[in-house]
Amino acid sequence: YGRQRKNPLDDPARIGHRQVAKGEPDFYSPEREMEIGKEMARQFEELATLYDDPPTEVYVGELTNRIARHSDVKIPVEVKVILSNEVDAFALPGGRLFVTTGLILRTQSEDELAGVVAHEMGHIAARDATRQMTRQRILNWMSLPFMLFGGPAYFIGESLNAAGPLALLMFDRSAERRADNLGLQYLYE
Repeated sequence: YGRQRKNPLDDPARIGHRQVAKGEPDFYSPEREMEIGKEMARQFEELATLYDDPPTEVYVGELTNRIARHSDVKIPVEVKVILSNEVDAFALPGGRLFVTTGLILRTQSEDELAGVVAHEMGHIAARDATRQMTRQRILNWMSLPFMLFGGPAYFIGESLNAAGPLALLMFDRSAERRADNLGLQYLYE
């Protein structure tokens, strides 16, 4: 048996010196990603209720920054707390992270909250949002010629449109596994 090559993403000693977002197509520069994330966050904040409690904001911000310092994230991360009973946290493009008060209240320890934040940090480091947006654009482009020509080709295009969300779901699962793996390493660090 030959030696198996070790995946550099599985080596926590290399955190901060790895290119975790490399390998899949991504049409968006980090600068464009941050612009998109800023606009998406602004729109989201118009609909959501931000939790206005400075001690909680500082605590969640410090926890997030501690994890970010020990991660592969290459852009600034901004975290906000949302007043919601939902147990959730999510990352938007460009390092925008939202944590709900429901999640904060439900976690039994700082370690549990840090685990969720570290998972989301994995999504930010891997640039999963812009990768997903790129895959959607590619699927749209692939189906366009079929839609233009009509006839039997139209049905091929419709099949691509129907299969597209399934293909994106498969990518989502691999992104979740990668975020879990990266998050565990960030917690370890």
